[in-house]
Amino acid sequence: ANTTASANTAIGQIALLFTTTGGENTAVGQYNMVANTTGSQNTSVGSNTLQSNNAGADNTAIGYRALQTMTTGNNNTGLGHLAGSALTTGGNNTAIGANTDLASATASNQLNIGNNIFGTGLTGTVAAPAGNIGIGTAAPSTNLEILNNGAGGTAVTLANVANTALKLTGNGNGQSIIQNFSAKDASGAAKNAIIGVNPNYNGNGILYIGRTGSNDIIMDLVSGNLGIGTGTPNAPLQLGNGQSNRKIVLYETGNNDHQFYGLGINNNTLRYQTDLPSSDHVFFAATSATTSNELMRIKGNGNVGIGTAAPLTTLAVNGSLGLTQSLVALGVNYNVSPTDCVISIKGAAGGVTVFLPDITAANVGRVIYLSRYVGNSFPVTISTVSGASVLENPTTGAIGTSYALPGLGSYGSRVMYIQNSAYWIIAN
Repeated sequence: ANTTASANTAIGQIALLFTTTGGENTAVGQYNMVANTTGSQNTSVGSNTLQSNNAGADNTAIGYRALQTMTTGNNNTGLGHLAGSALTTGGNNTAIGANTDLASATASNQLNIGNNIFGTGLTGTVAAPAGNIGIGTAAPSTNLEILNNGAGGTAVTLANVANTALKLTGNGNGQSIIQNFSAKDASGAAKNAIIGVNPNYNGNGILYIGRTGSNDIIMDLVSGNLGIGTGTPNAPLQLGNGQSNRKIVLYETGNNDHQFYGLGINNNTLRYQTDLPSSDHVFFAATSATTSNELMRIKGNGNVGIGTAAPLTTLAVNGSLGLTQSLVALGVNYNVSPTDCVISIKGAAGGVTVFLPDITAANVGRVIYLSRYVGNSFPVTISTVSGASVLENPTTGAIGTSYALPGLGSYGSRVMYIQNSAYWIIAN
């Protein structure tokens, strides 16, 4: 059947039998390229290789029936027993290994190595690589996709005893590096997460870990600050500004907003939480590498103990109690300041007046202790700054503008406090 074909080599029963004009073909084996008519520069080694090719060019088939059914494709390679045997058309396909077929019988730019490594869209060059490679999947959707089709085990193991085992680099300025993770639960629903580096975020760049579409954990790449629920951590560890009972849980008795040991934030409130009324808030200070001293205890019922671990009253102090004392100089009136608690009074022949603060909500529950100086019995009068009628006489219960402390020869004392927001109550 040869008419003008030249530079062909045929060894084997009816190899290149129908070639008419195709040239520079090599067929070694029976029935190799028997249907070829115009195809050129093909290489066929093995029985029935490139058997159906009639016009395809620049193909290489080595192995029994490699590229057997291909008719018109170009630049295809099949190496191995039945390698690419189902391919009919298409170009730039490569099948290496026994019984390796391509994902599509008619597509181009595909790869199959050993039925485990696959490629699609392989249109690149050495200078400009292109395409996707799949390990364990014949349809990779990214540059490299690895799929473990088994019931368990490890899909990828990276081992390097001295240096970096895996390095991911973005070659373009300002480009993020993002790794997406997806796993299916028992019902088949996808659970997705991401890990990535954004070099532009907030000027410093960040490492982020989170659910797809959110930055749950952030590390500033300049300061090293770590943020949970915030994209701008300004401290070594910073949580987001959301308010809740449970911001930090150290120990959980029940999965709710109350039965746990930890910290929370409510409106204008730092919440310090224990799980039960029988649980205490206790403050310690180390005394050595092996022991600590208890400093203060707040019981679950609200009792506070200082120097005692079993306070039976609202405040129990086992030890000394020091209160700041203010001294009223001889013959000088005195205005009680917001910080005064104990006032030692030195009267004068003409009398001394101690002026209590006016009634305000801030003074509700305030206690002021008045004591006479030793051996001083000059007149002392209690009043208020504005002279309002807000002093309750402890003997008569009458409300007045002033109250004269009885004269005493040595010590005398009176306790004054606000019982409600209307009066100073004077207790003898």
